[in-house]
Amino acid sequence: MNRIFLGVIFFAVCPAGEDWSQESVLEQNPATQKTSQGDVIVGRIDGVPVYQIGQAFIYAVSPDFEKDFSVQEGNPLPRVKIKPKKSWELKENRLGTSTPRVPRTLLMDFQPYLWFHLIDGDSSTYWCSHALNFRDQEEAWVRIDLPVPAPLKEVRIVSRKDGMGIPGELTIKLTSNLVKWATVYHTADQLPPEPGGTLRFPVNPAEPVRAIWILANRMSLITGWWYAREQYSFSIAEVEAIDGKGNNVARLSRGAGATVSSTYYGDGLTAEEHELYWPIHYDLGDKWVRVNYWESIFQWVYVEPNEKGKYYIDPRADQAMTETVKNGTNIILALDYGNWLYDTEAPRKNYTTRDWVEQHSQRLASLPTASPETLQGFVNYARFMVGHFRDRVKYFEIWNEQNMRRNENYGWGDTPEAAREYMKLVKAAAPAIRRECPECKIMLGSTGGFGPSQQQFIKTCLDEGAGPLVDAIGFHPFYDTDLGSEYYRSYPAAVRDVKAYAAARGFTGEYMATENNWSLFPVPGVAYRHGGEMRHTKNILRTFVTGLGLGVYMFYCETWNTSFPWNLGLFRGTFASNPLSTVMPAASYYAFRTLATVMEDALPAEVEVSFTGRQADFETYAFRKAGGEFMVSAALVGSTSDGPAPRRKTEVTIRNMKQKRVTLIDLLNGFEQELKWNQNGGDIVIPELNIPDYPILMWLSP
Repeated sequence: MNRIFLGVIFFAVCPAGEDWSQESVLEQNPATQKTSQGDVIVGRIDGVPVYQIGQAFIYAVSPDFEKDFSVQEGNPLPRVKIKPKKSWELKENRLGTSTPRVPRTLLMDFQPYLWFHLIDGDSSTYWCSHALNFRDQEEAWVRIDLPVPAPLKEVRIVSRKDGMGIPGELTIKLTSNLVKWATVYHTADQLPPEPGGTLRFPVNPAEPVRAIWILANRMSLITGWWYAREQYSFSIAEVEAIDGKGNNVARLSRGAGATVSSTYYGDGLTAEEHELYWPIHYDLGDKWVRVNYWESIFQWVYVEPNEKGKYYIDPRADQAMTETVKNGTNIILALDYGNWLYDTEAPRKNYTTRDWVEQHSQRLASLPTASPETLQGFVNYARFMVGHFRDRVKYFEIWNEQNMRRNENYGWGDTPEAAREYMKLVKAAAPAIRRECPECKIMLGSTGGFGPSQQQFIKTCLDEGAGPLVDAIGFHPFYDTDLGSEYYRSYPAAVRDVKAYAAARGFTGEYMATENNWSLFPVPGVAYRHGGEMRHTKNILRTFVTGLGLGVYMFYCETWNTSFPWNLGLFRGTFASNPLSTVMPAASYYAFRTLATVMEDALPAEVEVSFTGRQADFETYAFRKAGGEFMVSAALVGSTSDGPAPRRKTEVTIRNMKQKRVTLIDLLNGFEQELKWNQNGGDIVIPELNIPDYPILMWLSP
């Protein structure tokens, strides 16, 4: 095992001749056991270890999400749980995740909404609670503690300069003994002040106040987060506690403290969270991770921040890249987005305050093709990144979602003309990357979506000569896709069409679906309406087996994300908390982990499979493995269900196949079971198999 841990090492002094090192003593202690893969066991359930990564507690095998069902009618053979492997134990499985961001030092942890701003005396800085999809989704609160009890005459709430963030329901409580709280104000119909104005609440406590508790419900709509769109939050500039002399004693400079229910950390999340949860990628069995595709400190604006030609790589982020490779995972590093130093309209330094560089802007900095100087600046940045990471990064991706919004400089637009302009960047950057690192591989930037216009975008790039320049083509096919939709039904044919088009134009590389995601719950007003944990999991399994069967590398986006309120990750988002929103694995986490182990060393294969009943009611792909093994998937077509899986009984015939053992693998529940089957001439016949709306695998062993 290669996992790297940072910490303090303590040495014990032992009498001469005795061998009782700390490690051996701990290994003999039943309370300090570890799994064979090195994870600390914190408990057991039915004899199965529960281990801890960061603040996440993970069951060592897949839970039984569905237990009382028959895989095959009349089959009494035992079900055996699959033991997942770590990344460093696995060979290639063509599976990965797009990481939330990367570990980093606090120096690079830009967070403009921290709670100390409530007591910093600066009305231009704000605190903001966790972003919500619904205004009444959960309560938010603020507590201010005063080191010296003070008789107060007024509590004030100073609003943001833009006037947003005041909740519809507001309660204020005071305490003089930190035990009993007295409500001094409550309304279910709070009106906001003028932007930047102050809400004043006169109080007349009988005793000096030790703490103020402000509770909010029915949150305000916050707009202007460039990428996070519009969500609901409680957000204010200051809480002031005015004493009898007119002084604000709720100041950090007076020793006051602030505690909050949660904080909005933006798409970048926090440095602490990445430090805690980064090893999750290896627990999943990721053989690939994709970094720097959005709001990450390897982007051009962060690497070349305030002076042209002066580059900076955060040392903890640098170390994380090394750690990732040592733990058996390959890296795709995107090179992307503009740099304000090279902006053609209003050039400036990229950051002078501790704020997000991008999200508060109406647009990103100019696209690299905006001017010769901007293009050369991007090429220089790409050359620097390749030189620095050439020993650790497998693929360098040129941009991300280059077909997206031109008016914000996110991309060039979704037209053939836009693709031709984007290719100016590829034609400049790709040769520079090759010269810097001939052995490094290059990916054509992943398109946002894979509909007809995105397919045409890729084809136009190929017409412009992308084929010989790059080693992989990326795209993002599934965003909350309904698996009963015409889009999903036509997806295999679309992939095969693009592959044929690319091959005819000199492309011989790989295809990577570098982002796929669904929300765990419905989100009104946007595309993410197909929520539910079982649907989430089944959609991932179905689309990933489909992608792998088509010869496409499959990535889930994102591994986890506690900030983005749509809950797109593989970890279940519950109530927000501060300073860290802890997470527990969703069903999709365990299913992905099982899939990563099962698909080790599996490649697409052509195998003829038939079912009794309508063939069109079943979805199937085949894979071959080393040593003459084959796997055949089967799933019901159509939309997935959020409850127990519907199942259809059928007889499965696998043509022209002679094997000695047939085992079923249930990817959702993470077990294998030997099947009853017959060899009928040259065919394998499996009777009375119950096919669910997620893929099961029939493993054929010689």
